[in-house]
This record gives sequence, structure tokens and C-alpha cells, in this order.
Amino acid sequence: MTSDSKEYLNSILAEVAKDQHIEEWIMTQKSFVSVADNFFGVVVPVALTGKVDHSRDAELDLVVKLGPEANEAVNKFFNRECFVYSTVLRNYESLQTNFSETSKFVIPKHYFICTEPGREAIVLENMCCKGYQPHCGGPFLDYEHMDIAMKSLAKFHALSFMMRRTDNALYKNIAEKCVSISYTGILLDNLENAKKLLDDRYTPVIQYLEDNCLRLLKAPYQEVKELVICHGDLWKDNILFKYNNQNQPVSACLIDYQTSRMRSPAYDIIYLLITSSTQDLRRIHYQQLLDIFYDTFQKMLEEGGLSAQVYSREDLEYDLKVSAASCLIVTNTVMWISLGLQEEGGIVKPKKVLTSEREKEEAKEKFKGIVQGIIDDFKRLGYL
Repeated sequence: MTSDSKEYLNSILAEVAKDQHIEEWIMTQKSFVSVADNFFGVVVPVALTGKVDHSRDAELDLVVKLGPEANEAVNKFFNRECFVYSTVLRNYESLQTNFSETSKFVIPKHYFICTEPGREAIVLENMCCKGYQPHCGGPFLDYEHMDIAMKSLAKFHALSFMMRRTDNALYKNIAEKCVSISYTGILLDNLENAKKLLDDRYTPVIQYLEDNCLRLLKAPYQEVKELVICHGDLWKDNILFKYNNQNQPVSACLIDYQTSRMRSPAYDIIYLLITSSTQDLRRIHYQQLLDIFYDTFQKMLEEGGLSAQVYSREDLEYDLKVSAASCLIVTNTVMWISLGLQEEGGIVKPKKVLTSEREKEEAKEKFKGIVQGIIDDFKRLGYL
């Protein structure tokens, strides 16, 4: 973090302290298990401590997200997240005020948001201090984690239907803003990379995705039964889990809403399943996980006074088939980047830097196995 960023961080915390009536405050920078830069900026965990009414001790555990410097393309994603926290999730909080605690969708409190160019920032409640943490059990989620993630996603989507019923004007305003941010070039480039790496029998599928890329990317919002405000990038790295004393996941908190957009609920579902679970898990539990999603979705709607028939199970099955190819196109690039195969200089920073040819070859083999497994699953399910 640059000296200018540190100075701006202090000015942000001064605003938070003032708003929360905290005086004589000091800031202590903390650390996560593994945090520094993310794809869309810098993430800094801090503790803000001070006094309220000159006597009572006060402490806020916060996460400060600072926008990327001098990157107009990436700033669009950062500003999207600012909008989701300030408008969408604020509305969702009010919608579920009277819900039972176990039914509520988990939302971190936000303390400060700025979208001024060059000064973009979000200050959020640090959910790690409430027992939530990233999944550290390997590159994929097991069934127990996927169960909890699906339930959280179902609640998130149900709230979108509730908003449309209770405040349709706000919903339409949000829908107009939550449109796709185009990054088709990198998707096509990585489809070409996949075509070079995958076995020859997969070439016709990759060629089909390339030839029809724009139409397939639009399908989850142009050719589906229903639209909701989707997360847009829901995979294991964008979910925090809370555990019980037996180290079993009991709750989830979705994070990083930079790519939120209007899509069918099916888009988030498939994307989560193919980015964050193994092919073996999908073959055994795919339908069971869909059942978990829809049952939770139905119960959440009922708690909000809606019938699940606003989006039937048949509608969901139809949309899964329509949305699958789009999810595959995007996942192809997500896997390429997450495995460290993306070169420097793109719209997002590589998550890891591979230094040796051996590392690169191992990453390519992992990529090949993941993408071929997804294609095999989609053919088996009738999605391709």
C-alpha cells in the first residue's frame, strides 16, 4: 500500500469514527489468513478503537477496500460493488428485519462508501471477527460446504423477488444499473487457450462456444424464464464460512459483489457448482444440491409472503440448460486465472505467479482436467 493510500485510509477512518461518535480513536492494522491485493483493489483489515462520550470504550473491526489506482476498466467493477452494498443489500436488510435469525441472509454492515474517481473505497464489518473465515480445505468445496453455500445463495435470490414485489421502482432502477460489464476479449482469448490444451474430442465444443460466444453470454438474461440480481462471481473464494465446535460449516457470508448483474438464478447456481466442486461430487450430489437450493428458496419466499410459483422448479430446470454454456465460457477464464496461467497486464492481476516451466505445465494439466470434466458433465445433463 502506497503512502498516499495510507493517508487516504486514515481520512476514511476519521469519517467512520465521526459517524459512529468515536473520539480519541486509533487505528491498528490487522491481517487475514491470506490477504493483500485482490483482483479489484487492496483489502485492509483494521481495528478502530476509541471512546464514546469520553468514557465508554468502543472498538470496530473493519475491512477497508480501496479501489485500484489508475485503472478505469477495473474501477467499473469496484463501483458496482459500492452500489450493491449501498442500495441492494441495504434494501435486503430491511426486507428481512422480521425474519427468524436462522432464515436471514448474512450481510456485513457497511460503514462508508465513496465512488469519487481516484478515491473509491468501501468500509465493511470484518466478518472474520464474527467467526466467518475463508474455506481452507483445498481448491474445491466438499458436500457439507456446498450445502451451506447453496442455502445462502437461495436466500440471496429470494430477496430479489421480494424487492420486486415490495418496491418495484427501486428494483427497476437497480436492474438498469446491474448490467453486464463487457470483458468478452479475455473470454475469447482463453477459449482459444483451452482449444490448444484440451483433448481433440473437446475441440468441437470449444469451437461452438467461440463461434456463438456473444449469444451464449447473453442467454442467461435474454432467453430465460426469470431474472434476479445475481452475485455474478460466486465461487469458493467469495464465500466465508462459520463453523460449530465440531468444525462443521453452519453458515455462509457471500462477499465481493463487483460483478453483480441481472441474470437467471440458474447462472449463479451452475457457476458455483462448476467452479467450486469436483466432478465426482457433482456426479453424486448434483440433483440433491439443486433440491437444497430450491427448498431453501421456497421457504425464504414463504417467510416473505410470496409463493414459490413466482419461479417454479420447472422454470429453474429450463434456465439451467439455457445458462450452462455461458457459465462454462466464464469459468474457463476463471480457472485459467486462478491457476496462475494468466499473463501480467490483463484487466485482472494474476492470483499467483508461476515461475518455472514445471509449475506452468502442472497448472495446465489441472486446467485441462477441470474444463474437460465440466464439459463431460454438461453433456451428461443435456446442457450441451
